[in-house]
Amino acid sequence: MALPLLPLSDDFAVALGLKKSDPPGGDIPEGQEFTRWRIVRMFMFQNEETPGEHQDMVWARFCAEYLPATVDRLLNHLPVPWDADESIYHERDMKSADDFAACNPWLEMLVQIQNTLYLGKYLRSNKPIAAEGKRLAQVLAERVAAVGTRWDAKIRTASTNQEREFYKDTAAKAVQLLATVCTHFINERDRTRVISKETQVKLAMIPGVWGKRYEDQFLGDVSERMIWFMAGFGDEMFNQMRRMYKNWEVCGLESCQVRKGLKACGKCQTARYVSCIIFL
Repeated sequence: MALPLLPLSDDFAVALGLKKSDPPGGDIPEGQEFTRWRIVRMFMFQNEETPGEHQDMVWARFCAEYLPATVDRLLNHLPVPWDADESIYHERDMKSADDFAACNPWLEMLVQIQNTLYLGKYLRSNKPIAAEGKRLAQVLAERVAAVGTRWDAKIRTASTNQEREFYKDTAAKAVQLLATVCTHFINERDRTRVISKETQVKLAMIPGVWGKRYEDQFLGDVSERMIWFMAGFGDEMFNQMRRMYKNWEVCGLESCQVRKGLKACGKCQTARYVSCIIFL
């Protein structure tokens, strides 16, 4: 696979198996999932090195074209990885079905774009193309509950600080995305319609432990958010976060802080700008 110097939204889609490469020959075979993961992470790193406006353009275009397919792949069509390097602890450990389901390239992509306007719009949409978004919190919660105890043991017994931080970061990504998705359903008074009571019971112990043990650390922060959500607390905080995700109060251009006279983008009807003729 020839790698682009400056990956765009279509390059991410090809790497994630959501689009066929053009010209042919650049697709990653199914099963080579750790190869896929490395490439997606490299693309993310490359994109982070570009100006903010370029990053926004890449993520916006990816969401516009590939967000539903990303969620569908994450929920319904996860491949089985067979190319794990047994000498690398995290590839050796993350190749199991439960671990790979809880953290994988498609989940990392959603983590990357979770603060964009488009994820929230997708989750709130009642259109058929967005139907899987209503299941996302439940499935993510089930997967974190399935691996949380094992990941916690890995964190506590890691032989090196690098290994410990890897598992903390992996856990934080999974819980953070779950908390972000739940934030968009904060107006649902019956939280069991977002995450079933049975799953909440299985899940609660894990973020409860992490929230206390890693207080003032990122894993602790996102774990506390999940505890508050399931307990029905923190509505003011969640509503503030939801407004931030919508980003309706400030111009959508990163370099612009204008808050008055904003108009919806004529293409996506989601982002708002000082001038309606500016498009991402």
